Amino acid sequence: MAYTKTTNFLAKDSLLSGDPAKLVKGSELDTEFTNIQTADALNVKRDGSATIAANIPMNNFKLTGLAAGSTAGDSVRYEQFASPPAIGGTAAAAITGTTITASTQFSGPGTGLTGTAASLAIGGNAATATLATTATTATNLAGGGAGQVPYQSAAGITAMLAAGTSTQVLKGGTAPSWGTPYTVATAQASTSGTSIDFTGIPSGVNRIVIMFDGVSTSGTANLRTQIGDSGGVETSGYAGTSGEMTTVVNVQTFTSGFDMYGGAATVTRCGILVLHQLSANLWVISGQLANSAAASIVSIAGSKTLTGTLDRVRITTSNGTDTFDAGSINISYS
Repeated sequence: MAYTKTTNFLAKDSLLSGDPAKLVKGSELDTEFTNIQTADALNVKRDGSATIAANIPMNNFKLTGLAAGSTAGDSVRYEQFASPPAIGGTAAAAITGTTITASTQFSGPGTGLTGTAASLAIGGNAATATLATTATTATNLAGGGAGQVPYQSAAGITAMLAAGTSTQVLKGGTAPSWGTPYTVATAQASTSGTSIDFTGIPSGVNRIVIMFDGVSTSGTANLRTQIGDSGGVETSGYAGTSGEMTTVVNVQTFTSGFDMYGGAATVTRCGILVLHQLSANLWVISGQLANSAAASIVSIAGSKTLTGTLDRVRITTSNGTDTFDAGSINISYS
């Protein structure tokens, strides 16, 4: 507080000699000394002998040269916030050798931690907080919802994938997603026509299962499977062999499609053929069909490179004119 003068001593100098007012009275001096004492009592003392009685506006200036805070109620230095000690370190306020439970209390200057383990809040510089020991169990993860899956969307950022359904599986990638393990197309009756097509197979499929049940045709041509892309079904470039096993083994090669050996109007066929994507547009096939008329098994293995991405499968006959007259065919893909 500034000292406020009560008596104007300079004004006494201009008074004439003999003027009683020119004299400095003891009461005037006492008043001035009392004013000085009052002002001094309200000043901040360097020896700490005076207690601060109100907030001190710093007018955008700093307090410098502070000692580091070490107990409750102390002021803290800037570096105590900028570089908090590691959890489990050697600082006086760090946590060492403590089994953390839901009721463990965290406090102390510089730790940046408040509350209990059940509701731990980081109030300091979380970017520089480190763990001296390995955490073994995370009880709860904040955020998210029932059935959601947490994943890292970027370094240091956790996101939540919405809950999937009971028929979906989790797929990887840059970000996880839900998908079906496989898709089953609509079965088609193989009771008429010279070919049966399955189109609209999406890109990304790398396995196709072709299923036959009681399939019969009108003539002696072999049952043929062909594949294609957006340019249509391809009718050349196939390589492989099929063979029929009865009391003897009969085999044949093919180039115009994946041909199953042993065609006859009396034959009904049951079984599966499986197409696998080996690389890019290269597909390989294997499988077996039972031949009811000859009590035999027909096996096949082969390959075909398409000009584009596979999107269709055709079931027909090797002569292209025999018609289907019994059974059903379907595919699934994944």
